[in-house]
Amino acid sequence: MNKNKSLELVAEAIAFIDRNLSEEISVSTVCSKYSMSPWEFQRMFRAVTLDSIGNYIRTRRLSQAADLISGQKGLKIIDVALEVGFGSPEAFTRSFKDHFGVSPLEWKKRQSNKKIKRIPITIAKLDRLKKGIVGPKLVEMEERIFVGMTTTIISPFGHETDFDKRIPSLWLEFNKRRAEIPRRKKAVGFGIAIDFYDRQGTEQMTYMASAQVEEEIKTPLGMKQVFVPAGTYATFETRGRIESSHATYDFIYGVWLPNSPFRRSSTGYDIEIFDHRFQMEGENSLSTFCIPIEKH
Repeated sequence: MNKNKSLELVAEAIAFIDRNLSEEISVSTVCSKYSMSPWEFQRMFRAVTLDSIGNYIRTRRLSQAADLISGQKGLKIIDVALEVGFGSPEAFTRSFKDHFGVSPLEWKKRQSNKKIKRIPITIAKLDRLKKGIVGPKLVEMEERIFVGMTTTIISPFGHETDFDKRIPSLWLEFNKRRAEIPRRKKAVGFGIAIDFYDRQGTEQMTYMASAQVEEEIKTPLGMKQVFVPAGTYATFETRGRIESSHATYDFIYGVWLPNSPFRRSSTGYDIEIFDHRFQMEGENSLSTFCIPIEKH
């Protein structure tokens, strides 16, 4: 594969971010430039860069600031903060120290015109994703109803996510209460990404551990009921622990979907299916991943 659409689009987005670091720029601003859903584009961005858009913007601003501090004598911290899009020197200093481990003034004392190198985006980053994934298989799914428990994940698209902590514990809690759900289909669990939003520059996602029910029910206390419309889904199978699902989504959104005749449908949800072949702690556990699609 010599040419990859995801590489081109993400490189274009990065160039846009770099040109506008001193302006008001948000995750929504970047995503709005592309004819795909914010969810789809951010999944693709993460697959290529291994980072979220929000964190990439913050990191690029701080890296540019470090270069300015190192390269220009007499430049005031407040001038650097405004140049890279921070509203106040206090917020800038706090973010700079969190990222580099030292304050801007300490950085200036230690550095001598040393530029921070950016890691290039290459197709090798995407090639790493192909191993062990079988699919896609296109299937028509009927309307379904799911009932389960939810949690909010911080930055599901970046390395700063708390996915690995929240998801396994949510499933353990849900499995203890699964029997409270009437009319449920037994021995199958469904993980559903039911909502995504950008809050003050931080991407967040609502994830639900659930069971499918045969009809609408009175929802048990502390649970949520979600209706999933009928539609076409692309399904993929992969082996590994539940925490490895990021790699599968990276492949779907970073390799397969951008180079397919499909786009992610605006209706439906990303769904993970865990049946009798899945074990929470099993390295060889089999999971099925489903995304809603439609023709371009």
